[in-house]
Amino acid sequence: MVERVDPGGQLWRLLPPSQALGCVIFHAAEVTEPGIIDHTYSMRFSLGEPDGSRSARAEVLSQLLSKAGLKAPVYSNIRDELWFKLWGNLAFNPLSALTGMTVTGWHTSLICAPLRKP
Repeated sequence: MVERVDPGGQLWRLLPPSQALGCVIFHAAEVTEPGIIDHTYSMRFSLGEPDGSRSARAEVLSQLLSKAGLKAPVYSNIRDELWFKLWGNLAFNPLSALTGMTVTGWHTSLICAPLRKP
């Protein structure tokens, strides 16, 4: 528990890890006009238990989400997925902010070609 995030451990007591299920959402969207969000890529909801175990509840949720047309794999280490997502945000979001383009836009743009060269 981190005191600054959960002062006095109140959240830890009210919602212990045994009652939580990790989920890292991978999707891309853009605001195409005020009030309109265009979902452009991915429908992945990575699931996992905080303690790294594989549980029946994670498998059930995975199946339900899959039936709804989403990708919902269950991982034994959800933290790996979280760090991967954060790494991607760190790498790609600044480029989108600087160029005003989506990842797909700057990836195919000639203006951004120098940024893509190794």
